[in-house]
Amino acid sequence: MEMTDVDPVAFTVVMRYMSGVQDLGRNWKAQTIFNICQLANKYSLDDLKEKIASQLMPFGVYDLFDALYCVVKYNVTCLEPTVRQIVQEETTLIFEQPQFKSIDREALLYILQQDTLGAEEIDVFKAVCAWATQQGSNRVI
Repeated sequence: MEMTDVDPVAFTVVMRYMSGVQDLGRNWKAQTIFNICQLANKYSLDDLKEKIASQLMPFGVYDLFDALYCVVKYNVTCLEPTVRQIVQEETTLIFEQPQFKSIDREALLYILQQDTLGAEEIDVFKAVCAWATQQGSNRVI
C-alpha cells in the first residue's frame, strides 16, 4: 500500500501516538510540525496536534510566524493566546519583518481582525499595501 499524500515522518509520529507512545520527539522542524498537524487535523487527533504544535510557542515577533500559521491553518488553541498577545502588542515590529509580506491571506486577516493593534492606522494600511504588492509580484501571469 502506498500513501503518496502523507509525509512519512508525520505518518510515523501519528502511528506512534496512536499506539500509546508518550515521547514523540522534540526539536522538529516547522515543516514537519505542519505536516503532523495536518494529519492530526485530518483524523481529529486534537491532543496530538496541540502537543506537537506547542513546540512552536513563540517568545516574540522573531519566532511568531510559524506559530501564527498553525493557529490560522490548524486552529491550534495552545498557541493562540500568545500569538494574539504578540500580534496586538508588537504589530509595528511584525510589519517590519521580511516574513510578513509572505504570510497567507488567512494570517493577514487574523492580524487585521484583532480588537486592538499596536500600530497606527496609516501603518496598518501601508503594511497591507506592501503585503498586497508582494503577493501580486509572486503570481505568474
